[in-house]
Amino acid sequence: MKNWLKKNRVLLLAVVIGLICAIVYRDSFFSPFFQDDKYHLSLVNQGNPLQVIKNFPYRPISLQLFYTLGWFLFGNNVFGFHLLLFLVFVTSLVFVYKLALHFLTNPEKSLVCTFIYALNISIFANFYWVAVSYFVFAALFLFSSFYFYVQLKKFSLVSIVLFALALLSNEIAVVFPLILLGHKIIFNDQKFRKTLPYLIMAGLFLVFRYFVVGLPKSPDYELTVSLQSLATLRWYILRASNLPEGVNRSQGLFIWLAWALQMGILIFSVARSKIQRLKIVSFAVVWFLAGALPFFFLPNHMSSYYLTISLFGTSLLTANYLENRRLIFVFCLVYLALTVFGLDYLSHTHWIILKNTGPIGKF
Repeated sequence: MKNWLKKNRVLLLAVVIGLICAIVYRDSFFSPFFQDDKYHLSLVNQGNPLQVIKNFPYRPISLQLFYTLGWFLFGNNVFGFHLLLFLVFVTSLVFVYKLALHFLTNPEKSLVCTFIYALNISIFANFYWVAVSYFVFAALFLFSSFYFYVQLKKFSLVSIVLFALALLSNEIAVVFPLILLGHKIIFNDQKFRKTLPYLIMAGLFLVFRYFVVGLPKSPDYELTVSLQSLATLRWYILRASNLPEGVNRSQGLFIWLAWALQMGILIFSVARSKIQRLKIVSFAVVWFLAGALPFFFLPNHMSSYYLTISLFGTSLLTANYLENRRLIFVFCLVYLALTVFGLDYLSHTHWIILKNTGPIGKF
């Protein structure tokens, strides 16, 4: 029994954290279809799910194929869709843990990193809105792609295939080569040829996305480079630190106090840390900035779930400095409380949870 538990430790840890998420987000499993969901479902029986629709995001894996499979298995039962996405999310936690272990070389810290990532309030929409499937799938494919990239010294076909699946799930995957280049520079990886296929694939996808599919026509998606970008970056940093969006000091005083306590523990841990591990810190910052780079220049369309991929960077950074077991326990307890109370706040204020929709009807 002990050997079995040791052998399957990673899977069991992911399941335990997944169960905590399932308890915290239990109401989301019955969150109804709305807005984009209805449009995606209306396309299910209208032809080839892989077809290119002009000026419409080309995400055949996470949208067209996922909705087609979901409709085939569950019809208009939204619970089935949420369950599938939740299983994909839990699977991605396995790779979050494995990546954290690769960098931190400490099972306990790697578990903390996974916990911080999984329970961060910024990705609550991944549970409540089926249409956000494109971030759930992309995170799984990118985390697993990077895992095989760092584990195999030579050319990894598995990693490249997973990157291709990520591109076909979410166009944000084009930033992945930046993460690989950051890893190459920081950790002195001299094998540029190993990174080259990802750069070529990302470039070809951008050409296809621009000239064949086209870009969204809405002004909300126009990239803006200005001083406002700094304010947008600050907004995302606060979300990554587990502070729910829209919270104000009058209605969310307890949330602010919990957040201040959480940050105080982290600052104290950083101040007393004996091992700085500057390479890990640098790479964590690179991952965070590169993982959500385009969104920092979209001040008219900010959404916390855009951090789904880049959030691994801040989770790794935080876990790197948490060393004392008592502080780790207190930090995780405060962090979980902040997520629970943050979700309660969002359930009364955020449009994704407050949506007024009914059954999607027949298609």
